[in-house]
Amino acid sequence: MSPYLKHLKKHYKLKVSCLPFQLLMEFEDFDVLAQAPDLKGIRQPLANTNWCKSDTMKAIVRRAKLIYPFFEKDLAAKVYRPQFKNYRKTIYLLEQFLTRSEVEDFIQDNETLADSIVDYCKFSREKDDDVIKSYDSTLHELLRFFRDFPSPKTSFVDLLAELPFQLFILVAHADQDVDNDERIEFQRIIRDPEWCLSECGRAFFNSTSYFFSELIMKYHRDKYKKDINQVDRTVYFVDKLFEKHEAGLIKVDLSRLANEIAKASGGVGGFMAISKVEKKVIARLVEILGDLSQVQTSRRTNKIN
Repeated sequence: MSPYLKHLKKHYKLKVSCLPFQLLMEFEDFDVLAQAPDLKGIRQPLANTNWCKSDTMKAIVRRAKLIYPFFEKDLAAKVYRPQFKNYRKTIYLLEQFLTRSEVEDFIQDNETLADSIVDYCKFSREKDDDVIKSYDSTLHELLRFFRDFPSPKTSFVDLLAELPFQLFILVAHADQDVDNDERIEFQRIIRDPEWCLSECGRAFFNSTSYFFSELIMKYHRDKYKKDINQVDRTVYFVDKLFEKHEAGLIKVDLSRLANEIAKASGGVGGFMAISKVEKKVIARLVEILGDLSQVQTSRRTNKIN
């Protein structure tokens, strides 16, 4: 198991355990639910795992059952914790660790749970037609979300482990020649646990270091595909899966990495004019990473090179 995967599973364990409550919040407003805390609609599915096809969902239900008293307490105190939000981000996250067959069972379990919640919410107490329509509309939207998001061919974990190397090759090989200075600088960065501003960035940079020998060997054998569209796709998932601030820090680290590699070959740093092809790669990466001017990096400003 890669260092990043270990980190990610630990980092998101609580968030994943709260998945049933996140799904409930897709249908019920937290403040409204706090005024009339009828939680039987979620409590019943947590009573057992007989309805689950997926081992992943069974594990989540068992953990959610333990968390239930804390959710109930927070509801009474009207405390809306971050882990009770972002159901879809949690689904995106989980799908990165499951095989295609596991994803199918897991999604089916989520559909079953959503149906159960909606049925209870609609018929547990009197609701006007507009409220019932909103339940049906949300359910329809979720079912479309499940259907339109199949498991990717390459997991997000693998994409992240490869992301720094992709940036390195795209910038360093832009002039068709990865020189020794560029390689040394890249290895220095990915092996330095203090270089990244992002906590998650430090973990997957470490994972890149773990796979560096394998990746560079593929490159030297002309078996490694430079793919800026893969970078674009991975950054898209970074925005989908991570909280806004963490995603911003990750993208700042990627921007810094690209510029440090360019400096190592004489470009961008001011010692030599950057070539047209290097400028084109840097410009495309800037476009992918977006506007980073508003990302707060004061936590470790002194570490920015």
